[in-house]
Amino acid sequence: RKSDYPVQPGYNLLELCLFAVMGILGGLSGALFNALNCAIARLRMRLMQRMSSLLVSRVMRVAEVIIVVTITTIVVYCLPLAFECLPNPSCTYDDEGEGDMLEHDYLSWLSALFLSPLSATSSDPSPPSPPSDICCAQPSLPLKQFTCPKGYYSPMATLSFAPLDVSVQHLFHSCQTIPLSVLLTFGVVTFFLGCITYGINIPSGVFVPCVLTGAGMILFSLGEK
Repeated sequence: RKSDYPVQPGYNLLELCLFAVMGILGGLSGALFNALNCAIARLRMRLMQRMSSLLVSRVMRVAEVIIVVTITTIVVYCLPLAFECLPNPSCTYDDEGEGDMLEHDYLSWLSALFLSPLSATSSDPSPPSPPSDICCAQPSLPLKQFTCPKGYYSPMATLSFAPLDVSVQHLFHSCQTIPLSVLLTFGVVTFFLGCITYGINIPSGVFVPCVLTGAGMILFSLGEK
C-alpha cells in the first residue's frame, strides 16, 4: 500500500543535471572500455595467427595469462604502499588488538535470524545494539591493516585486497572514510586491469569490475566518501 512507504523528497534541478552528467561519463567510459578491449583482442588475434604451430599458440596463450596475472599481482600489492593509513574506528579492535573489524556480532545475529527454528522464539531476533560510533552500528566489513601501524588501516588495501563483492559493499554501504585519491586511483586501475583481463584464456566476467570502476569514479566526482 502507498501509505506503508515514507514520503521521499523530490529531486531538484541541480541533482537531475548531476545525474545526467554521471550517465554521460558512464557511457563514455564504457565506450572507451569497449574500444580498448576490441583493440587488444584484434592485436591478440593477429599475434596468434602468426604462430607457426598449434603448440606454440597454446604456449603463448598460457604465457599471456601468466603475464596478466603477474602485472595484476604487482599492481594490486604495490598500490596501498602509495597511500597513507587512517585510524580505525573505536569498535574495530579484536581481542588480540589486530586492525581488522570484527564480524562476530553481526554474523551471530544473521545465524540466529536465518538458521534458528521458527518455534524457538516468539519474536524475531534483534540485531546487536548500535555502539556510540555510528560506523560501528553498520554490518561489519573487514578493514585491512597491511603495513599500517597498530590501530590504523589502509583504505586502498581494504578495497584492493578484498573479494570484488566485498569491495562493492565497502564503496556503497560502509561509512568508513575513503579519500578522493584512493577512489580515483582504484577506479582507474580497476578499469585498465579489467580491460586487459577480459578476453584472455581464463573464466572471467566484466560486470563486477565495471561496477567497481563506476563506483570509484562516481564517488570521486561526488567528493570524499
